[in-house]
Amino acid sequence: MSAARPRVSVLMTSYNPGPYLKPALDSILAQTLTDFELVVVEDGSTDGSKALLHTYAAADARIRLHDLGKNIGRTPALNLGLSAARGDYVAVLDADDLAAPDRLAREAELLDRRPDVVLVGSFVRFVDDSNTVLGVSTPPTDATALSEALAYSNPFPHSSVMYRRRAALAAGGYPKDFAYAQDFALWIALAGKGAFAMIDAFLAEVREHRTPTRLAVSPQHLASRARDGVILYRRARKLPGLSAAARQRGRVFLAGLRYGYAREFAAAGRWGPALRELAGAFGAAPLHCLGRLFTRRAAGR
Repeated sequence: MSAARPRVSVLMTSYNPGPYLKPALDSILAQTLTDFELVVVEDGSTDGSKALLHTYAAADARIRLHDLGKNIGRTPALNLGLSAARGDYVAVLDADDLAAPDRLAREAELLDRRPDVVLVGSFVRFVDDSNTVLGVSTPPTDATALSEALAYSNPFPHSSVMYRRRAALAAGGYPKDFAYAQDFALWIALAGKGAFAMIDAFLAEVREHRTPTRLAVSPQHLASRARDGVILYRRARKLPGLSAAARQRGRVFLAGLRYGYAREFAAAGRWGPALRELAGAFGAAPLHCLGRLFTRRAAGR
């Protein structure tokens, strides 16, 4: 590969992505912006993905493959890739997601044009294993509304973002304490380092799997998910410049989140954590929780 520094580093971690890896790789290699490197951290896959990645890396010098030979976890793998990245900008694509052909070009153009912006995202479609669209994410494009949305949502799905590498490194990279929501943790850290922007076009497709083996839905990760969610939305509500309405909306959202965690813990028979989350939910927004409880009872659930 040429020693010249690429304009964009695309960061991908791979752990058993199965048949979705090839389409993800192809979607990056087909970008209209060609001045990029693809930094892939192979995190100990056992499903044949490793061989496919070595084949792609041998065929395209833009792919820089880091084959770890063992699983070190999502957050350490992301930080390893970030530390290896050389581009001014870092774009993320998970190994089972898809990028539109003009995604890198449009996001890099915005960062070129807006030196005040440290992170840009786009609208996304959520698709299932057969590429059926399940829903969409269309966050606000107004700068103030977008910043305030952080108090009660993550408007930046990981595979939609491009950020300034130096800003992310200055923020400490992906916070090591978060195994599940490390992307949102980084966005909160970056919020103090510049503006955020949103492109009102569908530039990514994010895969939503319906199997219990995925990190995001696996019961054994419930405690980690709950911890990450509670800590991060508490932090988000304290971001400077938020309106009182955004902070209140964040309080209600956090209550609903903890109420949901309580139900999941109860379903798993973990009554101690269930009661803790339920108490936290009622403490944050008691009227909201009572409304949800009565609604469920009226519906017979």
